[in-house]
Amino acid sequence: MTSDRVKFFEKVSVAFRLVCCQISYEDNHLEVQRCADQEVTTLSLIALDARALTIPVKTGIENYSANLLWALAHQQGQHQLHFYFHRPPPPELQQDLRQLGVKVRCYSGPAWLRIMVPLWVLLDRIQLIHLPIPILPPFMPCKKVLTVYDIMWEVDPTYLSDESLNFHRRVVVPSIKRADHCIAISETTKRDLMRFYNIPPERISVVLPSVDPKFRPNPDAKERLYQLYGLEGDFLLFVGTIKPNKNLPRILDAFAELRRKGFKHQMVIVGQWGWSYEPVKKRLEDPELKSSVLHFGFVPDEHLPLFYSACTAMVSPSLYEGFGLPVLEAMACGAPVITSNVSSLPEVTGDAAILVDPFSVEEISHAMERVLRDEGLRNEMSQKGLERSKKFSWDKVAKETMAVYEKVIRD
Repeated sequence: MTSDRVKFFEKVSVAFRLVCCQISYEDNHLEVQRCADQEVTTLSLIALDARALTIPVKTGIENYSANLLWALAHQQGQHQLHFYFHRPPPPELQQDLRQLGVKVRCYSGPAWLRIMVPLWVLLDRIQLIHLPIPILPPFMPCKKVLTVYDIMWEVDPTYLSDESLNFHRRVVVPSIKRADHCIAISETTKRDLMRFYNIPPERISVVLPSVDPKFRPNPDAKERLYQLYGLEGDFLLFVGTIKPNKNLPRILDAFAELRRKGFKHQMVIVGQWGWSYEPVKKRLEDPELKSSVLHFGFVPDEHLPLFYSACTAMVSPSLYEGFGLPVLEAMACGAPVITSNVSSLPEVTGDAAILVDPFSVEEISHAMERVLRDEGLRNEMSQKGLERSKKFSWDKVAKETMAVYEKVIRD
């Protein structure tokens, strides 16, 4: 964008904020105040950033957002939901949403979040907006709820790329501090928000995510993987973007120890290159591992259940996670899971996984060996994981999220 266009949008934004302040005081503010003076038993007007529904290739945040949006649409109850899009949704998506009673707006031009969304909030008399992607514009004339997944840039700045670290500190942190309420996806994230930003506990609600219903055991997984990827034989599995907090160098060192002991399993890595991945690339070129580690890069979401269902065990001893969705996905598919005893991961797995010190190559390798040697243990872990995964559902997530909206509107 040229400097002239930037200056133009800055001037428009300032003028828009002045107009919004007047309209908000005379009109929208009175409606919000009336609702705050009574129990939330009548129609509440709630908007959501619905961009995730039109993003074709989704990361963890977009998958969370899309599943949450659909779950909320199916149980909005006495509330009126408005979904705001940054590009026109497919006609069939618009029709499905309108049949569920959801009102839809879209705009594909510039300044979508900075200008158009606040304008829609005023026009629709919105009382609360939820932004699952935690970025707030400078002005938003209603109560604001953000989902916060983690704040790993505070826990260890090396977990992020320089560009991402700068963006989070410049944009995400101020947004978090200005939000009326934060939805944390784990107790770990809530504690970090309180620790680093002094956010009062009453301004944070913990709502644990779930997984897409497609994550379930598939008895034909090995055959399908052979057809799709030529993958055959037994393997351990890692799923995730290759970046520092995922701890892949230690996973590979632990796997190398297994190979030295004569185990013939392969290690399958499913995930894109992220940043600071040079130690992983160097390790993968080592002759000791080159023929036994297979890196498939990004795979379509619909293929992930095949990898989880076919693997002997999922290995994910991350150094830090805000939640750890691949761990829950693996358990939902019946895969035995080896993961960390730190951050949010024990919250996710309960007693259904083997928990290890992620800094100990010896512990990770020993856990792998236990699972590979003991079929009874694998079966027990698989069953426990399936039962544990049933405690998470998007219906529950939607109900708890709606309860947060009601509390924030009422307060």
